[in-house]
Amino acid sequence: GSPVEWVSTHRYHHQFTDTGKDPHSPIKGFWHGHMGWIFDSSYRFGQFGGLKNVEDLKKQLFYRFLRHTNLLHSVLLGGLLYAAGGFSFLVWGMGLRMVLIFHGTFLVNSAGHMWGKKPWNTGDTSRNN
Repeated sequence: GSPVEWVSTHRYHHQFTDTGKDPHSPIKGFWHGHMGWIFDSSYRFGQFGGLKNVEDLKKQLFYRFLRHTNLLHSVLLGGLLYAAGGFSFLVWGMGLRMVLIFHGTFLVNSAGHMWGKKPWNTGDTSRNN
């Protein structure tokens, strides 16, 4: 998704941390907290009334541009990588890069709320790692 969608999800996560309304809470299991939540966009945005918590970003020209051209950026990067080095550049520069970045980022959602020390009572399952 676009940066605006990411910020919306992030804001909802902090507003409803580790509750039934948290878009990627690990209370529904490790897989859901890690990346299962991605596959249900109605769960991410539908129960909150869409992208209402990012009205500030939706007003900015830069973020409107990114939101409406998000797919185009990926297609252009894929084309440039293929032109520069063929299929192997496409696999390494798009596929593997995205898998590693996504899983590294999603570990914050899953592992960061399931394992580690909890020196303070925060009222949620977040941990220090």
